[in-house]
Formats: sequence, structure tokens, C-alpha cells
Amino acid sequence: MPYDERLRASILATLTELLGQEEAAAIMESIPPFDWSEVATKTDLEQFATKSDLDALRLATKSDLDALRLATKTDLDALRLATKTDLDALRNDVDRLPTREDFLQLRLETPTKVEMADAIASSEQRMTSHMESMEYRLQASMHDLRSELHATVHAAFMRVVTLLVPTTLTGIGIAFAAAKVA
Repeated sequence: MPYDERLRASILATLTELLGQEEAAAIMESIPPFDWSEVATKTDLEQFATKSDLDALRLATKSDLDALRLATKTDLDALRLATKTDLDALRNDVDRLPTREDFLQLRLETPTKVEMADAIASSEQRMTSHMESMEYRLQASMHDLRSELHATVHAAFMRVVTLLVPTTLTGIGIAFAAAKVA
């Protein structure tokens, strides 16, 4: 039978007739205004997380995030060092390219304008070829660096997701359970 205010009012009226106003009110105050099946028992409450459970979960999550932060920093430091090494190697390649002074010296050493023009054209072709080769190597190195960085960031993100999703879902489940009890 559903337990509602109409039934409570009926019980109060009957008790008032039998026992009097004060005694009926005292009895009705001792009866909860809801069905007894809605009362939580100690066993029901033991199924929910306690403050110490949540504190332990928070500490574990913090520890996991600290470890992840350290791993990510280590990965980024290694990537930074590899990038610096690659850039230094490219600088060395650029330093070996012919300079304007090299071309001026070539001009002085060239007995004729035709020979000089041929030498300049040849040097320009070599320089263009060398620059294209360097550009290709630089693009390949940058592509490799981007891929490595993407993989590192993806791995770090997956670590975060792997650590946080179960923790968050557990916390949400606890919150919903606590809300249901309340």
C-alpha cells in the first residue's frame, strides 16, 4: 500500500479519537513520513566510499599525475636535445656552403668572362642542388621530429586518459551513489 499524506492524516485522526490529541501527535512524530524500505541501513552505507577512501584515491591520482608529468618532461627533454643536435648539424652544412667572398675569389681567378660565367653557373647549380638536398633533409628531419613529438604527446595523453578515466568514473559513481542516498 502506498504510504502518503492521506494515509498519515487518516491514522492521526484515528489515534486522536482513541488516545487524544497530544498522545496521537507523539506517536505520529515517532513514525517517519516515508516507507521503511527507503531507510538506509549500516550495511547499505558500508557500500559507499568513505572520506579516507576518497583521500587515498586522490593521493593515488596525484602520484600517477606526478609520475606522468616526470615521464613527459623526460621525453620532452630528450626530444629537445635531439632537435638541438639536428639543428647544429644543419648549421654546419650551411657553414660549408660557398659564400660571396668565394665567388669574388673565383672571379679574380677566372681568366675570361665566359669561363667565369660558366663557373658561376656551375656553382649556382651545385649550390641550388645542395640547398635542395638540404631542404629535403630538413623537411625529412622536421617530419620525423613532428612524428616523434606527436607519438610522445599521444602516449602521454593516453597515459593520462588511462589513469584518469577509471579514477574519474569511480569518483562519479561514488558521487551518484551518495546523491541517491541523500
